[in-house]
Amino acid sequence: MSTSVKTIPLRRRLLLLGAAAILPLALMSGVALQALLEQQQRRAEQSTLDLARALATAVDTELRLTVSSLQSLALADPFASAAVGDLRQAHGVARRVVASRPEWLALLLAAADGTQLFDSGREFGAPLAPPTEPDSLAEVARTRAPVVGQLRRGRSGTGESRCAFRCCTTARCATC
Repeated sequence: MSTSVKTIPLRRRLLLLGAAAILPLALMSGVALQALLEQQQRRAEQSTLDLARALATAVDTELRLTVSSLQSLALADPFASAAVGDLRQAHGVARRVVASRPEWLALLLAAADGTQLFDSGREFGAPLAPPTEPDSLAEVARTRAPVVGQLRRGRSGTGESRCAFRCCTTARCATC
């Protein structure tokens, strides 16, 4: 009985040997690349989360400083006074304060019932425009708690967005 041994050409054997050697290397490279991509994605997500937290902290700090400034102004003379002469003086102080705070567009003073008394963006005694956000003005007059209004496009035509910060004392409400 003769057994026939099938011979495999040398070329085929070398190809099989090369494939057997390269296949595990290719698989491990693919797994390592996938792990690297997942790690990069986790880092990007963590970086984005850290940035969002930092921005939220900065915005919260700015809001607190603005409300604190408004509350201090609303309590200080001449803002807390009811006299018309004091309102003229308060208007001048408000203009100087707004000039020192470039992020403020204007400072408005209102009576505790929400009636506007002056706008530092206008001359004292000039007719006052209706409030851009009467709901938040009414809310701060009612609750006496600081209120941050809705984000809106500014009137200056620059395309900048603005929001109203409002706070009240027992006698006056201030808005910037």
